[in-house]
Amino acid sequence: MKRKLFQSTLISLVLTTVLFIFSCNKSDVVEIDENTIASRLKFKKISDEEITAKGTIVRIEWDEWGRSSRNCDGWGLCNYTVTWFPENKSTGTPNDYNYSFPINYDASKNQFYLEMLLEEPVPIDLPLENHPLKVDEIMILNTKDVFDKDLIIMNGEYFFNSQLGEFGGFIIYFDN
Repeated sequence: MKRKLFQSTLISLVLTTVLFIFSCNKSDVVEIDENTIASRLKFKKISDEEITAKGTIVRIEWDEWGRSSRNCDGWGLCNYTVTWFPENKSTGTPNDYNYSFPINYDASKNQFYLEMLLEEPVPIDLPLENHPLKVDEIMILNTKDVFDKDLIIMNGEYFFNSQLGEFGGFIIYFDN
């Protein structure tokens, strides 16, 4: 009889502990509003010195963050423009754009890429590893005048890489 009571008490204790742990973990999860992710991050801008040192810089600009499937709401890339310097001086200086990133070339992979580096650490309460940058539709960039081919950003998810730059960032390799 004592043994049954002990087993019953032990089972109740284990179940209560499991339920307690599960309910604590569930309540600790903070939902992130996808529309606020970009506004909480500060991306590194291209300096005038970098432009002067490299000569011609091709970059992609976004007038807003978002996903095409959500009318450019959410956390993703949407509504882009390709510009280059110094040929296209009418667009202003790089410091005029919060969402402007240079196109680079990786000789070892024989591939162009876009690197979106952060200027400061990711806020502690923003787990970017759980929120990849999303591209809902293939983006064909009009870069033929500069690279003799149009670069393509494939649709998909692009994950945060803490090893990029000083504070991490996102890297997108182009198809062509």
